[in-house]
Amino acid sequence: MELKGQWIGRIHDGTNDGLVTLNIDSDTPNSGVILVFDIDTDKASTISDVKLELEGQTVKGQMSNFTFHAHAWHTADDCAPFQNSIPASAQLIGTIDDNLEIVGDWTSDIGTKGRFILTYREPQKTFEVSQDSIVSWKEFRERALSDEMLSGNLIFRGQKSSDFDLTTHFHRLGRRNMRRFFNDLIYLQHVVAATQNRKLDLNNPEEFTELMFLGQHHGFPTPLLDWSFSPFVAAFFAFKDIEKNTKTEGYARVFVFDREGWKLTGPHAADSVLDPRPALRILEVLSRDNLRATPQQSIVMFSNMANIENCIQYFEGQSDRKVIRYFDIPYSERNTVMTELRHMGITHSSMFPGLDGACQALREKLFK
Repeated sequence: MELKGQWIGRIHDGTNDGLVTLNIDSDTPNSGVILVFDIDTDKASTISDVKLELEGQTVKGQMSNFTFHAHAWHTADDCAPFQNSIPASAQLIGTIDDNLEIVGDWTSDIGTKGRFILTYREPQKTFEVSQDSIVSWKEFRERALSDEMLSGNLIFRGQKSSDFDLTTHFHRLGRRNMRRFFNDLIYLQHVVAATQNRKLDLNNPEEFTELMFLGQHHGFPTPLLDWSFSPFVAAFFAFKDIEKNTKTEGYARVFVFDREGWKLTGPHAADSVLDPRPALRILEVLSRDNLRATPQQSIVMFSNMANIENCIQYFEGQSDRKVIRYFDIPYSERNTVMTELRHMGITHSSMFPGLDGACQALREKLFK
C-alpha cells in the first residue's frame, strides 16, 4: 500500500478545529504537503511539508516548513500576530483501515494538539452512460440552440470518451501538491517571459491566473479545467481526436454546467492555489497573448481537488439543486459532427490559430 493521492478530513478534539487536506504526488509517495483551515478565524490556517512512514497499518508523519496562509479578509496588520503563532514542527501518528481512512493524533512544538481523520478522495467514475444521456447529433444540435442553452448561464466541456473522469491535466498526471506546483510555475514564468517578452508577476493574483491560463492552452499541466461558452466548441473538442470513419464503439461526451447555479450551491471561492480549503471555482481570465482563448470562447474551472465529480455531487445533494448534466453522442456520428462544425466555422484552424491548426484543418477537409 502507498499513501500517494489526496486525503481530505478534519482536525478536532483539541486546540484546533477545522478542515485538513493531505496531498501526496505519485512520484514522491513518502512526502507531501498538509493544508489546514481553522474554522476559528482568530487561529492561523497553515501549510506545511510532511515526511511520511507507513509501517503495516500505522502512519507516522513529521511536519516542517510551516507557513501561514493569509486569506482575502486578512489585512497586513492581521497577519503579523499569526506569523508568530505557527509551529516550527509537528508530528502525527495514526492508523489506516480497509476503508482508506486514517485516524490518529497530532502534536506540535508550541503545544497545539488534537485528533484527525483523513479519507482517501481520489477520482472515481460517477457519471455513467444511460438511456437518458445518449442522444443523436441531431438531438444535441437542437437542444444546443434552445433558449436555455443560449442563456449565458451555462458552460460546456467536451471529452473524447464517456469513460473519462472530470479531472484536470495536473491531477491526471498524479500531481496533488500545490506548493510544489507553485514552484513549477516559476519555470513557466521564465519561458513565457522569453517567448512573449512579458514577465507575469506570481505575486499578482490576476497575472498568476493569467500565467496558468496561458500555460494551460499550450500544454502545460495545470489545476484548471477548460470549458467553453459554446456547446458547439465543446462538441468539437469531444470529437476532434476521434478517427474518421471509426468503427470503434463508444460515446463522446459534452458536459453542461450551470455556473450561476454553482455560485449558490458550491463551496467558497478559493483565494489562491495554496488556499487550504477544498475549492472548485469558475474563472474568467484575461487572455492577453493567448490567441486561442477568444475563438474557443474559453472559461476555466480551478480545482484543488482531484475528485471533481464527487465534489459537485456532494454540493448538489446539500442544496437539492442540479448543476451538471451531460450528453453522450455515438462515435458513429463523428464524420457528420465534424462536417457540420466545419460549416459553422469551428475547425482546427479557427480553434488553434497558426500553421499547426491550419494544417490540421486541411487534413480534416482533404484526407479520408
